[in-house]
Amino acid sequence: MLFVNVPIGLIAALLAPRTLVESRAENGAQTFDLPGAVTVTAGLSLLVYAVVDTVNSGWGSTATLLRLAGAAVLLVAFLVIERHQRIR
Repeated sequence: MLFVNVPIGLIAALLAPRTLVESRAENGAQTFDLPGAVTVTAGLSLLVYAVVDTVNSGWGSTATLLRLAGAAVLLVAFLVIERHQRIR
């Protein structure tokens, strides 16, 4: 039943090198954006957890609303970080 994801993932993995263009910084620097990676990963993870846990807590519960607000704060922080990174 869930095996439909396997062929889709394999096709995507095979097509990715042909269709995705590698991006590089204009000045040639190769850096990893750790603050951006952490905030977007935490924000999306918290958003998914908040939505999935609504079965137990309910949409109007304090826990769900706090998780959704936390996810929003983290994702806005990610946007601010990325906007600042482009300026440098």
